[in-house]
Amino acid sequence: MGTFLDNKELLYLNQILAELHDDDDYEKAFKNFLAKLKELILFEKGDIYFYKKKDGQIIFEDFIFVDWGEKDLQSYLGRYCGIDDVLPIVSNDQPMMFRSSDVFIFDERKKTRYYNELLRPAGMNHSIEGNLYVGENGYVGGIGIHRPEKYKDFSDKDLEILKMARPHLANIAKRFQNTREQINSYLFELPLLSNIQGMGICIWDYDLKLLDCNLEKNPTIQYQHIEELMRTLITLCKSLRGKLASGENILTAREGASARSRIAIDRATYFAEVVFVWEKSMETGKFIATVYDYSSLFENILAEVKDRYGLTEREYEVMQCMFKGMNNLEISKKLFISVPTVKKHLTNIYNKMDIEGKHQILGTIL
Repeated sequence: MGTFLDNKELLYLNQILAELHDDDDYEKAFKNFLAKLKELILFEKGDIYFYKKKDGQIIFEDFIFVDWGEKDLQSYLGRYCGIDDVLPIVSNDQPMMFRSSDVFIFDERKKTRYYNELLRPAGMNHSIEGNLYVGENGYVGGIGIHRPEKYKDFSDKDLEILKMARPHLANIAKRFQNTREQINSYLFELPLLSNIQGMGICIWDYDLKLLDCNLEKNPTIQYQHIEELMRTLITLCKSLRGKLASGENILTAREGASARSRIAIDRATYFAEVVFVWEKSMETGKFIATVYDYSSLFENILAEVKDRYGLTEREYEVMQCMFKGMNNLEISKKLFISVPTVKKHLTNIYNKMDIEGKHQILGTIL
């Protein structure tokens, strides 16, 4: 079967594929490819995406797109991705690229909620879809280009172009996902991270391009504080990068140079630490920031102490009050118990922790 492309079209396709391989910013490379592909194929919306199916739900981690409306995208991610009829097909581990009209009976698809509430309003009647990456870890990467009903369906030539591009896109998709997994693996190396719930995490590359961040999903971090927290974290990264670039910490950079800050916003107090993780060179390293609020951290530590030493609920309440700086009389009033009862609970706590008094309790916990 012929390629259907003339020499000029083949030359242009080779050019945009070469640019795809030359750009180390994979997200930018994908976006640039989709934008320039429009010179070869008529389409209105395009997307390259990565998702994982977890606990029966589709979780998108990256959605790189051109000409999607923000409202369309939010509607899809928030309501319709779970009933996307293409995702089960592209999740197959066999390489594939297909027109939707070759897979779905159009008259039947037009009856579905997915078509009527998302595809038709967003102008995505005709599509070419395919997978780029299907990993053993459950991650799937795919591509889609779409155009509305006012145009004819995509041609054999359009499909052939994407089939020719697929091996190149798949190669970059695999690198892109491997990079993400490598970044995620850093998280488990951070001190205390696996033991402290409520930890907020942000990751930047050396040029301070944000690679990952979970602050908005973190229930212990107030949403209205995120913008100010991000400004402070960026400042810490820039300060640390300046020291690394000047050679001040170059000898320790391989072992993980760091910067810390206490951040007070309104009545909340956060603690932030930025660690620089060296890769093959300093310029390919990552800045990893961890953020948590003091109250959440302390509650988690005390809860762990309660479980570790088998404290009763009342003993746990007494210890909480003690760490808030209350004396025995204040604790008795707070918990509606007598001062001798407070002392008895404290004695029980000390015995269970095998210490002699308050002066040893913090050291034992740490």
